[in-house]
Amino acid sequence: MKVACYLAFLPLFSVAKGDPRGVVKTQHNDEVGRVFITDVQRRAEEEIGTGKKNKKGKKMKKTKKGQTNDEHPECPHRDPIDAESVRAELKKFVDSLDDGLQLNRGYHPNVADQIPDWHTCTIVQQCLDPDFILSVGMMSSRSRGYVYKVMSKAMSQESFNMLQLQQHSNMLLGEMQDWATTCPGECRELHDPNGLLEPIVGSSLADQSDPVPFLNYADCGNLLHESGKKLFWYCNDEPRMVHEANIDVSTGKYMLGDIWNEPHIHGRNLEYDFFSAYGDMEENGGAFGLRFSGHHFDLNYHWNDAGELVNDNMPVFLGHNPLMVPEVTPPLSRTHDEKADNDHSYYPLMWANMAGITQFSESVDLLLEVSNFLLPNAPGSFVPLTNWISTGYAGSLTLANGKSISDFDSFDLSTATEDVFQIMWNLVDYTLKFTHGHASTERQRAIFRAEGKAVWTTSNPPEENLPLTEDDLRSNMNFINLRIETDDYLYFVMVNQLYSVISENEPTNHFHSLYVAKNLMNNDHACIESSTKVKGALCESSKRTKFTDPSESEMISGPFKYESSMWEERNLKGKSTLNLDVIDETLKSMSEDLCDMGFTATVFDENANQVYQNTVGSIYTPLDETGYYIPDGYSPETEGWTGDTTMTVLSNSKVAVAISFLASVVQADLGSLDEPVYLTFPEFLTEASLAGRITPRMILSHSSGSAEYNRNAPTTDPYYVCKYSDKTRAECLSTYVLNDSTMKAEPGSTHSYNNVGFDILAELIVRKTG
Repeated sequence: MKVACYLAFLPLFSVAKGDPRGVVKTQHNDEVGRVFITDVQRRAEEEIGTGKKNKKGKKMKKTKKGQTNDEHPECPHRDPIDAESVRAELKKFVDSLDDGLQLNRGYHPNVADQIPDWHTCTIVQQCLDPDFILSVGMMSSRSRGYVYKVMSKAMSQESFNMLQLQQHSNMLLGEMQDWATTCPGECRELHDPNGLLEPIVGSSLADQSDPVPFLNYADCGNLLHESGKKLFWYCNDEPRMVHEANIDVSTGKYMLGDIWNEPHIHGRNLEYDFFSAYGDMEENGGAFGLRFSGHHFDLNYHWNDAGELVNDNMPVFLGHNPLMVPEVTPPLSRTHDEKADNDHSYYPLMWANMAGITQFSESVDLLLEVSNFLLPNAPGSFVPLTNWISTGYAGSLTLANGKSISDFDSFDLSTATEDVFQIMWNLVDYTLKFTHGHASTERQRAIFRAEGKAVWTTSNPPEENLPLTEDDLRSNMNFINLRIETDDYLYFVMVNQLYSVISENEPTNHFHSLYVAKNLMNNDHACIESSTKVKGALCESSKRTKFTDPSESEMISGPFKYESSMWEERNLKGKSTLNLDVIDETLKSMSEDLCDMGFTATVFDENANQVYQNTVGSIYTPLDETGYYIPDGYSPETEGWTGDTTMTVLSNSKVAVAISFLASVVQADLGSLDEPVYLTFPEFLTEASLAGRITPRMILSHSSGSAEYNRNAPTTDPYYVCKYSDKTRAECLSTYVLNDSTMKAEPGSTHSYNNVGFDILAELIVRKTG
């Protein structure tokens, strides 16, 4: 009956979009609409306050511990969020964590740690391994399930839907980055030596650059890091992508970014989402809270001892990228009824489905409403771009030279008309309601109304560069940065292309917004050099990105640095164990499958203590009397294998060399997997030499491009004749292997099984370790 009544009145009124007070707009009969909604509010408030029964005879719920008292004034009949139901799911999450690393990072018994632990690196800097919060990727599937169950209980349905859409958008952005880093294309060098990009609207990427021939994607990235040249990867097919980094405040132009360092963020979205619980997990216990943080979102909740949600001082970050999805998508290599296979590893399903749409239309509408107000009505609060700096750790522009908003003419929200203030507040409230959900934001609104001061910027001239329409936002020529401050709080919204991968065809903007207590925006809550409280986070400032050659010239290691150093470090910190029973079963199964082939396996723990050894099977191939590998095949199979049997080592030597190099050189910080070999062999290789660009990673993946020789002809093959003579290994390598005249392919361009490359590794080990 209640539903029918509400449906009957729907034509009479609607709630104003974005207005937290539930202001009523009448559509047909103004008086009937106002009387109806006012009466509903009055009666519901009276019934909730008195415990009076409703029309169905059910007693209206009183506010109890764990429920919020100031829920949606426009929907007073809606049940508030029950804090105890949130706590119950949080407890399940905590109980699901393994002892040790997971529990230490995922649960903090002292609720007072929640604010001090807050750190921007989990939002925009993508710190890899913070010790104060647990990566979702390191959790079990059960724990991950509890994370989202908790959020579904803590958030309103609208806010939870926004969270899901935001996660969807992150994955869509990952598809865009995957295309930018895997598309067939060419390496190009930007004309501008400072890496400044002309606006793509009116000037294509090709117009601004020249091709750099004979470089694949990885080599292009290595050359960028080694030389400092302004290089980017240019797709053969549309859409052609470019990574834009900071903005040059003197010109308003974006700077060319480093796409080779970007894919790890979105390609591993799960690894860069973090969650932790705080406080009392017992039913009806004391204060508790939670934080769910990741790329483009930061959600912080705190319930006090009375079970009341008190989020006033808790930061909220909300970002959208892409704000509008580029309409032109990569070529789709699979038909709708064709299954995936190795030839079709890339298929931008979300991008294809969402092509051309505005993902977050409400944010666009609210932003454009503010932009259209600022230009004619608040021109004095425009602060030219030259007074700002790009602040990566905050994901925004901040005022330069230590200046504050009080140093400029600002727009005073306390003197604005109610209608004007509401235009500005709707944008702030859009971010706040992401965490507040059902709860009212009236307290924050009152603070911003009484104390708020606003300044804004865009490129000069503002009348040409401030986005006033949605079409303007589909152009990298337009952006806005709005900053509003009160005595204790900061809100900013930035819509531009800082730190973004964009399409040349349709360079859409992206959206960052943050509400935060001003005392949290300092060095100790960000990954910057002057921070006194790094909290163990592996931040931008502590990435292992450089190494030193013998002549002490500094170079960057290359596009695989995350895989070769940071991820290894993180994995070592995780809880990894070997099941010795499984190893034993596998060993026996291998022997049986290979007709009683002999195997011996030995396992050591992290302290080099032997924890397992077993020998299975009996059949093996004995060593030939000559000591060399038999060209026509293996020696006759023989029974009698033991763990001490002498055997032909063959390519097992590659495993030994690889482990020796990783342990004695890479792990000891004496070299890198991506260090070009010319740095170690300066007597016969230079930076310009083809062979000099070979790296240890290429050798280990058999893609060095160096010549291969016939080890089965040690008395006639020129390299092996040299190798077994009195000449040094380096002399033989310089003549036959590390020599441009003998190279078979560009380093890193093709795969070809190669034995000789491991002699290069052996010489590298000798030289690096002394």
